[in-house]
Amino acid sequence: MVLGALVYRSVKKRRLALVASTPFRRALELIGLVVIAASVLLQNNLFDRLYFDPIPNLLVPLWAFGACFIAFFRKPLVPPLPNASGPDLQTRL
Repeated sequence: MVLGALVYRSVKKRRLALVASTPFRRALELIGLVVIAASVLLQNNLFDRLYFDPIPNLLVPLWAFGACFIAFFRKPLVPPLPNASGPDLQTRL
């Protein structure tokens, strides 16, 4: 659950242009999602675990993937801030 929250925050910050979208950051987000999927799919007796204990084995990973996909595909409500050293700020002053 914590790993899903960290990946979600990273995707959201990247989507809102609060941080740079670097290949390293995208790779860490992808690795986080792969670890979440692997922690569920590589269990012994997966179908029994999904049936008898669905919250940690099904709902939490689905929440993590769903939140990341929504944050990635949602349009930001606020446009990104202009570059502080760019010409837009110079002409506004």
